[in-house]
Amino acid sequence: MILPLPGKSIPPIPNPLPVTRGGTGVQSLSDILPTTNQVSVSGGTARVVGGDVTLSTPQDIHTSATPQFARLGLGAGAHASIIANLVSSSSAQLRLNHTDASKYWDFQVDTNHHLTITPSGSGTVTFSSAVKVANGTAASPSLSFSNDSDTGLYRTASNHVQIACGGSQVAYFNASQFRPIVPIRGEPESAAAPTYSFQDDNDTGVYRVGANILGFSTGGVKRAEINSSGLLYVDGVFGIKDGVTAPATLSGKALMYVDSADGDLKVKFGDGTVKTIVTDT
Repeated sequence: MILPLPGKSIPPIPNPLPVTRGGTGVQSLSDILPTTNQVSVSGGTARVVGGDVTLSTPQDIHTSATPQFARLGLGAGAHASIIANLVSSSSAQLRLNHTDASKYWDFQVDTNHHLTITPSGSGTVTFSSAVKVANGTAASPSLSFSNDSDTGLYRTASNHVQIACGGSQVAYFNASQFRPIVPIRGEPESAAAPTYSFQDDNDTGVYRVGANILGFSTGGVKRAEINSSGLLYVDGVFGIKDGVTAPATLSGKALMYVDSADGDLKVKFGDGTVKTIVTDT
């Protein structure tokens, strides 16, 4: 019950109830409780009505705001020493999307401590600056494969690159050489395309003629071969320098030469004996 003050009357209450700042008035509950831009309060029905929702403590959060957090946890609580803690055991922990949502990259850390990066399609990773990795070891090379972690590349010293297979070093490069640790086994190939040839002369080199036979070719044609008995066959003219100083005795070896003293073709045996094959007449 409302009692008027002495000498005063109670003014009538208008319908609708007027509001300030140019409003049109409140006629029903729906005028002040629309269905959009609301924040529901847990355990009650109160709602915040209007455009943006502003929280003054600790900072504003709305569509045009730029909030900043000291720590953030998604899928788990915020970590005291990690700025953003993203936790998921079965799906990607982070997805980077293009404006076309069908184009994305997923990032996830698996149970083997590996970072897996998966594209939505056949995308590639492009780095705009240098990518640097730890030195690594033969057993755990710096650059390896998801299903073969002990095979790849690693570094042992300045300007050295090592190659590992199965956890063991098999070759290395440095600024002046390539050095294999295991045998190099090339395909047999042919005289026209020898197994070991040269950058600007690929039909000259060494190849395998047959079982235990090493062939030499020039210009794509076999010129000589050596078999398992140590016999050298020359497919062409066999030449030696015309006139050299008599060689020193080489034990167990016979040396053929053209003696510059008299022009004769001679053979010097391992015991020092010299025999003349042809005289220069």
